[in-house]
Amino acid sequence: MGRPEHYPWTIGFQPYYQAEARIYARYVLQTKSSPKIAILYQNDDYGKDFVKGFKDGLGDKASLIVKEVSYEVTDATIDSQMVAVQSSGADVFFNVSIPKFAAQAIRKASELGWKPLHIINQPAQSVASVLIPAGLDKSVGLVSAGWLKDPTDPQWKDDPATKEWLAWMKRYYPEGSVQDVNNVGGYTAAQALVQVLRQWVMI
Repeated sequence: MGRPEHYPWTIGFQPYYQAEARIYARYVLQTKSSPKIAILYQNDDYGKDFVKGFKDGLGDKASLIVKEVSYEVTDATIDSQMVAVQSSGADVFFNVSIPKFAAQAIRKASELGWKPLHIINQPAQSVASVLIPAGLDKSVGLVSAGWLKDPTDPQWKDDPATKEWLAWMKRYYPEGSVQDVNNVGGYTAAQALVQVLRQWVMI
């Protein structure tokens, strides 16, 4: 969240996590009449920010959350956490994970035969680093949000900016995956910096 009164020269580049989570909460309330919600989150500020935003979005309906389970980045797997959220009887699963654990969670939910409304946060919705490792067949029906042009989406195949990015990847990062939206994120952040520097020079 921006605090320009304290940090006038600093601004967040992407939508902040609490705002993203509030959107998911509103979506749940609009699409499910009486949801039972389970949350898996990373036990640090990253995960807790999403959980706070989600609860803020639910407002006085935060009691719809029936289970919250955390994991540590040092964990080898999250199988036991997934069993815990599945056994809660939840029909909505808010999966606040980084790519490695998001892929594990998608795969484990499928192994358990659990088919909740499965929401994954934006940092973990990459096709290349999450959905393909999890199994595209196991990823059908996931809900997420994105603010970048996903290079795997056919609607962007003739987009000039996407073509420019593909040419940049071929020239400067040929070993990088053109399916990984995180590579689009890095490129876009660099573009923003270049624009800021251009404007600064013009002042």
